[in-house]
Amino acid sequence: MDFSAKVVVTHVLIIAIFGVFVPVMRGSSFFDPMMMAAYACLGVLFGAPLAVGLFSKDRPQTMGEALLRVLKSVGYGVAMTVVIIGVGLITANLRRSSGLRLPELDTLCGSLVLALFASVACVLLAGWMALRFSQSVARTGLRFVFLMFVLAFFYWPTRLPEIWLEGTGVAVAVSIIMMMLLRREVSPR
Repeated sequence: MDFSAKVVVTHVLIIAIFGVFVPVMRGSSFFDPMMMAAYACLGVLFGAPLAVGLFSKDRPQTMGEALLRVLKSVGYGVAMTVVIIGVGLITANLRRSSGLRLPELDTLCGSLVLALFASVACVLLAGWMALRFSQSVARTGLRFVFLMFVLAFFYWPTRLPEIWLEGTGVAVAVSIIMMMLLRREVSPR
């Protein structure tokens, strides 16, 4: 993992923007289920690009090696999500004059489950595209996928907290397909 000053500053800025600035600007609406669901899905934006880099560096020799890269990428995305949500909740609660407030935990937990499986699906897709095509094709493909996510969120923002179970099912199905495709790339017959 690269811990250069540029990388550290970038991460601090991301955490400051999403963990401090947005909660301060949103006030109590930061606890809205739609906002929490969107925040839970931020991990996809971190894990998949990391996977492109990990799979582009050198080709994994075994499926175990490929899965380790998937695990690192998903873990990174989940860690960033947890830190950003944690800092955001602390910030939003510090701004409140009354007691501690938590988001709707059922919505947050459902959204985190969806986000975890969506991250796995996107990381597997990123790894497969990087191996099958190239790093630049994988990055372009991810931009398209992220654009589709943004458009879906823009047109149906209130649906995200409600569809976590269906979305998780789709993400699991995509993950299974991507796992098979990744396996073909790592160990061709």
